[in-house]
Amino acid sequence: MERKYNIVEGIVVMLIIAVVVLFGCAKASSNNENGGKSQNSNSSTSSSTEPNRDSNTDDVLLGKKISQSIKDINGVEKSTVFIKETTALVGVTLKDGSQEISSELRGQIEEKVRQESKEIKKVAVTADKEVYEKLDAMANDFMNGKTLEELKKDLTEIIDKIKG
Repeated sequence: MERKYNIVEGIVVMLIIAVVVLFGCAKASSNNENGGKSQNSNSSTSSSTEPNRDSNTDDVLLGKKISQSIKDINGVEKSTVFIKETTALVGVTLKDGSQEISSELRGQIEEKVRQESKEIKKVAVTADKEVYEKLDAMANDFMNGKTLEELKKDLTEIIDKIKG
């Protein structure tokens, strides 16, 4: 029972870190009319002198790639991955329907994430159905242009569900 609380506490800590990374380091969003393809298109600052801190598109693409890779792991039916900076939040649905992840499977998932991106330093994995669904919805919303401020509420709800 204590191990389950340690896992839950670990996931909560990872989500809190993700919230800090998402909202503490986020670039202010702008309303542009070119489909969101360039945050710097109306700026007088050269993109070569100012690093692009808004890597949402890259994070979404990397999340999709990692998710596909995780689905190849024996026992994993579905996967969703939300990435920001060096943190990956991974939700999985297991083929056996269990919401408990063995330490071996957790290790395989973490290893697969790190194989796909050397930039990822922190990985949180859950098989909780509600958290998976929320992460999946959040990743889709992020991919479809939902702002980081709007996602803050979703992350808070995920943390509340994990705390139970």
